[in-house]
Amino acid sequence: MTMQRSDTNMAAGDEDELNARAIAAMVAGTERTSAIILVGLMAVCIGLPLLFGIARGHPLLGIANALLLGLVGWGAALLIHVAVLNPVSAIRYARAANLLDRRIRCEAGSVALHRCWSEGSPGAITVTHDGRVRLADRSTHYRPIVLERADIRRAEAVAHYHLHQPGHPRTAFGIGLPIGGGLMATIARTPRPKAPRVSASHAVVMHYAERDNPVIRSTNIPLGGDLAGARMMAAMLQGKPD
Repeated sequence: MTMQRSDTNMAAGDEDELNARAIAAMVAGTERTSAIILVGLMAVCIGLPLLFGIARGHPLLGIANALLLGLVGWGAALLIHVAVLNPVSAIRYARAANLLDRRIRCEAGSVALHRCWSEGSPGAITVTHDGRVRLADRSTHYRPIVLERADIRRAEAVAHYHLHQPGHPRTAFGIGLPIGGGLMATIARTPRPKAPRVSASHAVVMHYAERDNPVIRSTNIPLGGDLAGARMMAAMLQGKPD
């Protein structure tokens, strides 16, 4: 029975290692493709006009054309990222995040809280009822690890606020008497005061991914506009009641 359990653990470890390598290669390949497209377009759009201008004896004209086509190249690269690369990478990262989430939840046992994300890079985290934390993300090289309370240096909620003006501005109508006599109608539109709104919130965890390595690593867990959820997760990771 002990031998069978040991074989099962070894097989699970091998599977985690294969998954981690595959996810790391996928993320690195996606980021490398994005960088190559950006650098390649900018090099072509800036380098060719500049070289042609210098070759024809008009360096200033070459510089002007390079700046103009550089803006065009930047816009084309941005369009390619938004229309093609970002949707493809979002699908790939979401699949990887779901895989990590299923894996660490399967090994965690009684789960009190779990979260997976694909923003930036895939990752997943679980917190069990007895306070054990399992994490797999870029900071762990996508290998599931167990974090004890002593391994977590700090956990906090971070919010980004967006100032917006809700609704329509208030319109005030008044009738006054000007100096020259007669009635004068005035319409004053006074904007409502701007109110802060949470545009994005994160639970940031500073931890020791390797116990024999004193380097502190950071995990950024995006939770959208759910600031209360970010605070609750940070409190659970710190072992404090919310």
